[in-house]
Amino acid sequence: MTRDDLRTAAEDSANPHGDSSGVTFDRRTAIKTAVAGLGAVTLPWGTAAASSRTDTQSDDLHSLMITANGPLEYEFTVDGTLEADTEHGDFSADSDDEPKYVENSPSVYTVIDETGPTLENAGGTAFHGDRFLVDYYAHLTLDAHPDYEANVYLDETLVTVDELNRMQLTDPSLHTLTIAANGPTSYELQVEPEMTPDHKGGNFSADEDDAPTENADGTFTAAGTTGPLSKEAGAKTVLGDRYLFSGSVETLDLQLSDSSHEKYVYLDEKPVNPSVVRQMRF
Repeated sequence: MTRDDLRTAAEDSANPHGDSSGVTFDRRTAIKTAVAGLGAVTLPWGTAAASSRTDTQSDDLHSLMITANGPLEYEFTVDGTLEADTEHGDFSADSDDEPKYVENSPSVYTVIDETGPTLENAGGTAFHGDRFLVDYYAHLTLDAHPDYEANVYLDETLVTVDELNRMQLTDPSLHTLTIAANGPTSYELQVEPEMTPDHKGGNFSADEDDAPTENADGTFTAAGTTGPLSKEAGAKTVLGDRYLFSGSVETLDLQLSDSSHEKYVYLDEKPVNPSVVRQMRF
């Protein structure tokens, strides 16, 4: 399944009269039954797939992430303010995000955990997350604070929890699944037959040497190289840099070292075409 097929697949699998929907539904019911009673961590605000942007989100400050699964050179100029975000945007799995077998269901893995910043550090552009490599069937229960935002990405594409839970991932390769939030968020993820924490990919925080430079006309330019090294390129290892800005992006140039690799641009945590970024005014 390609990224372009994700939403189509979600709609098709939601059709109760489709050829494979009965199989998918039965399997997911079995998975949910198998993990019932495991005692997922539950926060006191109830289950939510995602919530609207918080009132504390600054209308003037926006996040821009540039990521790739191969070496990527980038340069962009902002008429306004620009800073490298070295504190947020790390969506790699933590060392304790190891999946466990579900009792009496040896082919089902589960992870029960929390992600996002603590409540006192929540809101705005303070996104943190966890990332996994998954295969075939995935079922996610997300418990997000109603005042903050939680996002789910499958193969770097933004999806809803309902879309994810209806999908049957027929592509034989592993898929990336990222859960990111700017507020405290608990989740329970069940996958069959394979799930691995992604400790290599998903770190989109800026590096210390990614600081932008001020130009003579008062604009700011950031330039650098991101993505994995060539020997690890072309697979599911996606790395990037993250910036916070206000004003307008006047120029944006992205150059992959190999055209077979893929690049991704996110504006305020949403995937966008690079041309859209150049047209925005804030």
